[in-house]
Amino acid sequence: SIIFSEKDLSKWRYYHVDVLYIIVQVSGMTVPHVLIDWGSDLNICSDLTPKALGFHEDKYRFDDIKIYGYDGRCMNSKGTLEMN
Repeated sequence: SIIFSEKDLSKWRYYHVDVLYIIVQVSGMTVPHVLIDWGSDLNICSDLTPKALGFHEDKYRFDDIKIYGYDGRCMNSKGTLEMN
């Protein structure tokens, strides 16, 4: 869990629902850009995340998921990666 105190939140004058980027340490490795977005319907990570954790693309499980952006453009997923 990530919890913010009133003191932490007092730095902003307005309530916002912007996304949050954090740096995470996992098993002694640093993941530089972790996106926390409470409004997202997908859990998506950039290529930086699995690389930072030592995963290679041969560990991806193929899927045929199509992802559509706000502008309607379609992208293919590289696959699914179990990181537990």
